[in-house]
Amino acid sequence: MATREHIQQQLIEARGRLLAFYQALSPEELRSICTQSEIEGAAPWTASDHLAHVNSTERALMNIVTRSMEGVDDPVGFGVFQGDHAKIMDAINSRNEISVTRHRGDPLDLLLTTLAATRADTLALLDRVSDEQLAVFLASSEWGDKTVGALFLTVAGHDDMHRAWVQKGLEASA
Repeated sequence: MATREHIQQQLIEARGRLLAFYQALSPEELRSICTQSEIEGAAPWTASDHLAHVNSTERALMNIVTRSMEGVDDPVGFGVFQGDHAKIMDAINSRNEISVTRHRGDPLDLLLTTLAATRADTLALLDRVSDEQLAVFLASSEWGDKTVGALFLTVAGHDDMHRAWVQKGLEASA
C-alpha cells in the first residue's frame, strides 16, 4: 500500500497538471466536445463538463472514505449489485451524467474555485485518516487494491485520465 506522503504528493501533482492544462485552454476549447456520454442519447461532454465531473467524482469518493471511517457496512454502496460489474457501471454512469448536466455551463472560474475547495477538503481528510484506516479493505470497491488508500490514489489518477481524454478530444476536433 502507498504511504500517506506518496498519496499526498500524487494528489497535489495531479491537480497541478490538471489546473495548468485547463488554465491554458481558450473559451472555445472549454466549450468543445471531447467525448461522448456513456448514457445513450445524452449530450456529448465538453472540456468543461469533464472538469465538473472530476470535481463531483472526487466528492463522491471522499464521501466513501468518510462513510468507511464512520463504520458504515457498505460505504461504497455497490453491495446491492452483488458484484455485477455492468450494473455498477450503469449506476456510476447515471450518477456522472446527472452531475455533469447539473453543472453544464458553469463558468471556468467557478469550476476551478470548486476544484480547489474540493482538493483542500480531500487533503484535510487524508490528514484525518489513520494509517490503519488507509489500509481498510472495501469489499464492493471498484478501485485499485480496494483499500481506502486506493480511493485517494484513484482521485489523483482520475485527474490525469480526464486531462488526457480532453486533450485527445481537442486534438481530434482540431
